[in-house]
Amino acid sequence: MRRIGSIQSYATGSVITAPDTVRVAAPFLVTVNTFGSSSCTIPDGATITIAGLLATITPYDRVPREPTICTGDIAPRPHRVQVTFGVAGPATIRVQGYTINKGQRVLSSVDHAVVVQPSGCTA
Repeated sequence: MRRIGSIQSYATGSVITAPDTVRVAAPFLVTVNTFGSSSCTIPDGATITIAGLLATITPYDRVPREPTICTGDIAPRPHRVQVTFGVAGPATIRVQGYTINKGQRVLSSVDHAVVVQPSGCTA
């Protein structure tokens, strides 16, 4: 079954790995980690929406239908996404996923700040 991934880290590892500074119109890679059993959780793509200086990424995982016995390890499940901002300025990469709150899966998000420099900048 395909579902939005869990971004709640019970293990070491960050949800978003991305550069802090990029150039306008230059694609760059972002790694989004979802977290789940290494024997049952398989990364299954992501959607991305870019609106000005906000890139919203929703990662998906493929998991077995319940009931299934999975290993108890919770490991990062990386999703690699290409992002391109078309304007310069302070930008945000936002990852939407699920966390557990009082036993319920709740949609939440994690942000990463990025500075988008004009294409002629030499920093």
